[in-house]
Amino acid sequence: MTRRANNPALRRGFTLLEALVATALLLAVMLMVSEVFSLSSTASGRTAAHAEIIEAGAAFEQAVRHALSNLRPNSLLIIDSPQPLTNRPDVSGNPAVLPLRHDRLVFIVEGAAGEFVSVTDRNRPTVAAAAATPASTHQALVFIGPGNPNSQLQPEGRIVAPQPGVGAVDALLPAKDWIMAERVVLLDSPAFTSFTGEVPPLTYPTLQLGVTPAQGLYACGIDAVTETADELLVRVVADWPNVPGLWELNLCPSEVDAIPPTSATDNYFYYGRAGFNLQARIADLRIEWTDGALVDPNDISPADGEPDDANTQWFGAPRDTSGQPGYLDPPGAAGNRGDVTTQDLWRLAFGEPALPAGVETFDPATQAYRAAWLPATWASRPTALRLTYRVYDSQDRIANVENVDTTVPGDGAPDATLKRYGLEFSFVVSLGP
Repeated sequence: MTRRANNPALRRGFTLLEALVATALLLAVMLMVSEVFSLSSTASGRTAAHAEIIEAGAAFEQAVRHALSNLRPNSLLIIDSPQPLTNRPDVSGNPAVLPLRHDRLVFIVEGAAGEFVSVTDRNRPTVAAAAATPASTHQALVFIGPGNPNSQLQPEGRIVAPQPGVGAVDALLPAKDWIMAERVVLLDSPAFTSFTGEVPPLTYPTLQLGVTPAQGLYACGIDAVTETADELLVRVVADWPNVPGLWELNLCPSEVDAIPPTSATDNYFYYGRAGFNLQARIADLRIEWTDGALVDPNDISPADGEPDDANTQWFGAPRDTSGQPGYLDPPGAAGNRGDVTTQDLWRLAFGEPALPAGVETFDPATQAYRAAWLPATWASRPTALRLTYRVYDSQDRIANVENVDTTVPGDGAPDATLKRYGLEFSFVVSLGP
């Protein structure tokens, strides 16, 4: 009998060529598996990022709708659109500058007794005082817009940051790090003690900004005044338009600090986070309004004096991208900016009465725009608002190449193709007839 060990066929091993082929096949399989895993992981990550963005955008929309549902009749409504901030996009070698809008809404709300609750009352429910009842009232002054993304009260969106070889300079915080704020200042508030030791001041500081005492209204140390909405309106009307304190409410801290303060001088940012930070990673907010008037973008001088094939007429500062091409500028203006900037010119073109004086102001040089309605002009208030904004995911997974207007001030005409992170959303909220 032949022994197995002496069988040449059984003693033969792999040749070098066979080993190389086997290794190559194994590597190919591993690469294919890795590619499938990578594609699956990327797709899963983008799906999660989309869900995150949609959830944040929907939460912001719901908060705005809820706040405006309590809009007090015959009171105050302000749309403020400051000069856009500029930021260089994340595209290597492209020198284009992207304008970022940071519009804001200011209005007075009124609801049932106890509808609006203080977030700076030292008796607000916490771990230490879970059974306490915070101070509340039935009317308040509301600010919705980008909160200041730093604690040094720099201009909106900007921080003092060190740069290599330059030192401390005015640098723009990335838009994805902006925080949308909803500041609610109680009016006709009962007496209570803030965590800073302060009590509600007698009047709201409309004429000047500041941080007095300890933290004050503008540093989120207290969120109430004893003045009623009617009393505030009397002062606002008398001093209009010299009331910057109304639309500069975003000069408050928005840093995250989860440690409750124990005195008037520590943990300034706790209540700023808890009470006023509405939604993170939302920026480039643009607010437009309509009074229900209609206009034909292709016929600005109809023979019958009325617009034909009319579309809804929107007003406000121009958008930095034009999603509705074809809209013409009002008579006497040059270019095609996408949106109307001066309502009176349209009204006069159709033989309609102009808006009451003081409703709109617009600076073509800076693109700063403001529309405001007080009791005397309440009849001309908007029937609806349109808010357009960009939402970012936390990992920068969502990015698209878009046509944008990089002109500063913007002219509404896309003139560059840039990579933009996040997704843009828009919704319309009705303010009633």
